[in-house]
Amino acid sequence: MAYDAVIFDIDNVLIDTTMSFPMVIRTSLQWIWKFYLQRNNDCIAFTMDHFRLMKSYPYFNDDYDISWILSNIAASSENQSLVKSFPSREKLKEILDTFDGENLSEWVKKNFGNRVERKFVRKLCSELYYGSEIFTKISQKTPSFVKCSGFWKAEKPFIDTSWHQLKLPSGIYTGRCKYELELALTLLGWEDFPPSLVITADQGICKPSSKGLEIICERLKSRNPLYFGDAESDRKSMKNLGYGTFIGIGHIMQDNPLHFADTRTALKKLGII
Repeated sequence: MAYDAVIFDIDNVLIDTTMSFPMVIRTSLQWIWKFYLQRNNDCIAFTMDHFRLMKSYPYFNDDYDISWILSNIAASSENQSLVKSFPSREKLKEILDTFDGENLSEWVKKNFGNRVERKFVRKLCSELYYGSEIFTKISQKTPSFVKCSGFWKAEKPFIDTSWHQLKLPSGIYTGRCKYELELALTLLGWEDFPPSLVITADQGICKPSSKGLEIICERLKSRNPLYFGDAESDRKSMKNLGYGTFIGIGHIMQDNPLHFADTRTALKKLGII
């Protein structure tokens, strides 16, 4: 049966977020260690190896939660030094292997305590991502931590093709919230993309649930969709859907049967543009 729809994740699929969300995580961790925990901020602890590792697990897709989890793991050591407290990639893998899909808050609290509040970390990360001007505009509140421009300005589109030009009907299933989505669509020039064909995290539907894909497929009347993703949570969402084909994009998904270095290459090879 021929493919009848294409559904996209956004981060590192449609938009290059290499210098945005990972930098939000890194900066927030440094800030938390120095100002929230008032400990010795003696290294830049978070690396892309940590980021790629967490994205290779289906339940650690939310970038702001990555900062919150790593903050609590490091803080649980009771050591004042960040370099001595932050887990190596190998140690982090051992820790992540113990999570089996249970309630994330309970897992963090049970294993590492609640030394850094989740709500606080999410607000800090949000301010770092948006910057003071955009944060004030969308929240109608003055930022508590950030007085400069946000990391979203470092993002770049991976494709320059309009969604109208795609040879298959399309949808978007993303972990972004509504306002993050709007920034991405503006960057792509897709401001007129139909809202009914987009599922965001603030709709209460989050990967690795297949619910977002189910809704989009129903609205597109699709029975054999392609889903473009860059992380294990994307692939698991597709597996949970039970039909269609997952297209792995980028370095994390290199073991996927259908894998491409970037979305433009994939769209061309698959005859969608």
